[in-house]
Amino acid sequence: MGVASVDVPIAGNSAMYGRVRDEFLSYGLAARLRIGGELMNQTMGYSIFGTQYLGSSIASNLAQGLSWQIAGTPSGKTNLIVLVSAGRSSTSSAFPLDPQVGSTTVVPIGGSTITSAALSETLVAQPSGKVSFTETTGATLSRTTGAADFTSLQLTGLGSAKSLHGRDAYSLNAQAATTSFLSEGANATALGNQGTILTATLTGGWDRQYSAATSTEVQVGGLLVWLPKPDTLAFAPAFLANLNYAANPWFATVSVFQQPIVNSYVGNVVIGDGVTVRLSLPLNALQTWTVSGLAGYTYGRAVGSTLGGFYETDRGYDLITGGANTSYNFQRIPLFVSANATYTKQRGSSLPGYTLPDTTRMLFWVSVGAALQWGEGSRGFRRQ
Repeated sequence: MGVASVDVPIAGNSAMYGRVRDEFLSYGLAARLRIGGELMNQTMGYSIFGTQYLGSSIASNLAQGLSWQIAGTPSGKTNLIVLVSAGRSSTSSAFPLDPQVGSTTVVPIGGSTITSAALSETLVAQPSGKVSFTETTGATLSRTTGAADFTSLQLTGLGSAKSLHGRDAYSLNAQAATTSFLSEGANATALGNQGTILTATLTGGWDRQYSAATSTEVQVGGLLVWLPKPDTLAFAPAFLANLNYAANPWFATVSVFQQPIVNSYVGNVVIGDGVTVRLSLPLNALQTWTVSGLAGYTYGRAVGSTLGGFYETDRGYDLITGGANTSYNFQRIPLFVSANATYTKQRGSSLPGYTLPDTTRMLFWVSVGAALQWGEGSRGFRRQ
C-alpha cells in the first residue's frame, strides 16, 4: 500500500525569539509491502516526509525511513513482533531574530543531521482467557552531526501483567529507559549531553469497560530519574488517567498524566504534568466529512541537582497546545482533502547550562492526499 500527501499553506506564523511570518510546503510518501503466511507475516516499508519553508527564518527538514516488521505466532497463546528500522533526518540552519533570551551563551542555530538505527521486540503471552503478560525491549543508536556533535544509545524495557474480572481489568506495569551519550563533540558538552540518563516508572492499573463505547483507565505509582553530571536523583508520583468514548468514527478522550520526558538533544529530563482533550465527529450521514479538535496543557519541571533529593524540581516551562482539523474523503476516488490549524505556546525559563525560550507558533494549511493498494482482494486503490 502506498500513501502520498501534499500540504499547501494558507498562512504560516511562528514566533521564536521574536515574531516571524513564513510560508511552507510539506510533502510525504509512505509505501508498505506485506507478505503473509500461516505462522508469520512480514511488512517492509519506506517513508519520506519533508517541510520546506520559503523564507530563511524557520528551519526546513527532510526525514527518510526504512522498516522491516515480522509478526508471528510461535504458539497458539503467544504472539511475537520484531521490528528493525533505520532513518535519517536533516534540518537546515535557522537563526533567532532576538538572541536576548536571558542567556549569554545563545548562538545562532545551525543545521544538523540525525542518523539512527533501531531494533525492538514485543512478546504477548495469554496462558488463559483472563490473564496476559506483555514485554517489550528496544535499542536505538543515533548519530547527530552539525550544530551538535554526539552519539547516543537509548535502551528501553517494558513489562506488564493484566488480569480480567468481568468488566474490570487490573494490571502491574514497569518501565525503564536509559539514554547514554557514547561520544561527545565540542558542541555536545555545551548542550549538556554527557553520561547516562535513567528513568523508571512502576504503576498499578485499573481499567473499566462501562459499555461498548465508554471506558476508563487509571494507573498510579512512582517514577525515578537519575542524571550523572551532576549527580542527581529524584523521585515523584507517576499517574495516568484516561476517559474514552469511541463509536467509530466518533471518539472523545480526556487524559491527565504525570511522567518523565527525556530530551536527548540537550541532555536533560523534565517531569511533565499535563492534561489533553481530543474529539472527532462526522458532519454528514455518510461519515465522509469529519471534524476533529485537540487541546492540551503541560507543565514541565526540570529535575533538581541534589543527590538523594525527593521531588526536587525547578520550573522548566509550560506548554499550551490546540488544534483543529476538518477532512473530506471522496467515495469513488482514493483522495482526501483537509484543512488544518495548530497553535502552540511555550513559556520557558533560564536553567543552569541552558535556556528554554518563550515561543509561539501558529500554522494553517490545506492537505491533499491519496491512498493506493494493490494485491489480492484489492481493486487497485483503497479509499483513505
